[in-house]
Amino acid sequence: MLELMDAASYLTDGYYGRWLFAMESILTRKGVISRDEVDQRVADLEENKRPRPVETKERNWPVPDERRIPWGAWRKDVAVSPKFQVGARVTVKNHQPAGHTRLTHFVRSKTGIVTIVNAQAWVLPDTRAHNAGENLQPVYNVTFSAIEIWGDAAEPNVEIKVDLSEDYLERAD
Repeated sequence: MLELMDAASYLTDGYYGRWLFAMESILTRKGVISRDEVDQRVADLEENKRPRPVETKERNWPVPDERRIPWGAWRKDVAVSPKFQVGARVTVKNHQPAGHTRLTHFVRSKTGIVTIVNAQAWVLPDTRAHNAGENLQPVYNVTFSAIEIWGDAAEPNVEIKVDLSEDYLERAD
């Protein structure tokens, strides 16, 4: 389902936003809810502008979450200089950190072509997850051939597009 999400929403909506998009898509496709019902619920929430309380056995109170990263906090309004331009051949590093990474495993050590440069400053999730700062950098949409990813058994003329932070990439030889 995530492949149906537009790139800007994918990058700004975060993990739970992408999860919500996938669930809404599945439920509307299966006829469990209608798109109008989803839109009406969003409108109701927007109009109210107050968090709905969470029911507990002891009391009814809104759950505070100071650790929650606010919407839009993954993108910053500061200038960054992209290392790569549209059309550049890049290879994904074989990034094997101890702990968290958002680098998609199946593209490691694969070579593709930069098709979109998101030149705004984006937070590198790996460093934020380890409380090592934001490490602001561009995010690139890189196109890979299916054969590059899965080998000769893959269908020719099929492309895979993956959004990757600059730290995950290096110039292809």
